[in-house]
Amino acid sequence: MRSLIFLAMALPLSLPALAAPRAFTAGETEQLRCVAALAIVAHEQGRPTGDYADVEQVATSGARFAEVAGQNIVKTSGQSREAVRDAILSQVEGFQKAYPGDQVIPDKMITGCIALMNRVAPAPPPPDIVHCAALIGLAQTEMQRREGMSPTTSKLAVYYALLTGQARDKLRADGKTQNESDLILGTTRDALLEETAKKQAAGESAEQDFEACFALANPPKKPHSTMQTETSPHR
Repeated sequence: MRSLIFLAMALPLSLPALAAPRAFTAGETEQLRCVAALAIVAHEQGRPTGDYADVEQVATSGARFAEVAGQNIVKTSGQSREAVRDAILSQVEGFQKAYPGDQVIPDKMITGCIALMNRVAPAPPPPDIVHCAALIGLAQTEMQRREGMSPTTSKLAVYYALLTGQARDKLRADGKTQNESDLILGTTRDALLEETAKKQAAGESAEQDFEACFALANPPKKPHSTMQTETSPHR
């Protein structure tokens, strides 16, 4: 296994401790261990010649697991965010020592960690077409503000047009007039902005499922895998 460059953690900047600090329980330690294992898997899956190609992609789901598990453990154990982070890093180092060089983490362990991840941090329901139209519209606005009409902005504009057209078709099929459809799209956009602002103010992740929205728009063959980190909506 090659050296780990990053750790897929998404803990908020600060969380209030709800209890006096105590040692991690066996269950908490197992979650921290699995966060570390899946961070290693996600890292390797992101490399052109990395390992774990036969394992489901865990970059997004693993980051969600790290966030949910990390926040829960901070709150229940009374340990600081930094202590939880350090515990995960220690687990990463343990894996690197146990499986040096080109050795990989056993399939049974990875399968067990994925099952634990799905129990602790199940995937949210996929976004609908109206949500996606609002999300990509906000992303395009933000990207254009930052970069002007760059290639990324232009691609987002294409996706936004496709998704908006599909959303209007859906709303029309549901019996909505054009004015009602415009109101629903605008309300969804405002609600998404408000939700994002609240999460960011609380130090929580405001990550959105851009890939699911691109898929709804029947995207071109080349995936926009880098769009997720570039297009979080802001005012």
